[in-house]
Amino acid sequence: MKRILIIVILTLVGCSDKVSEEKLMSLNIDKLYISDQEDRKNNETNNWSIVAKRDEIRRKRVGQLIDSNKIISAKDYAKAAMIFQHGVDSSDYLKAVEFMKKAMKIDSTINKSLFAAATDRYL
Repeated sequence: MKRILIIVILTLVGCSDKVSEEKLMSLNIDKLYISDQEDRKNNETNNWSIVAKRDEIRRKRVGQLIDSNKIISAKDYAKAAMIFQHGVDSSDYLKAVEFMKKAMKIDSTINKSLFAAATDRYL
């Protein structure tokens, strides 16, 4: 039941153009990552100005999670990197690179394709 409720909530977050900043700011890294990916699933119908605003809020929330030491695993850092990969400038892309470096340091077996993509985007 809990799983179904989470799926319904995330679907609403991903589909609604009026997702409040407060809702996004309360999410943990897993939900932020899912929200980020949901916003990109059907790019034909997305309003990219709305997605860009959500991306900004997600990056802000990831910063808060990092500052409060709530991101510790390699997978968490990789999810944070993906969110910053969808940033707007080189400082965001550099954070994606740095988060992937941290993820690879924690777990050398983690998929490194995002590190390559983030480095390419940063350069």
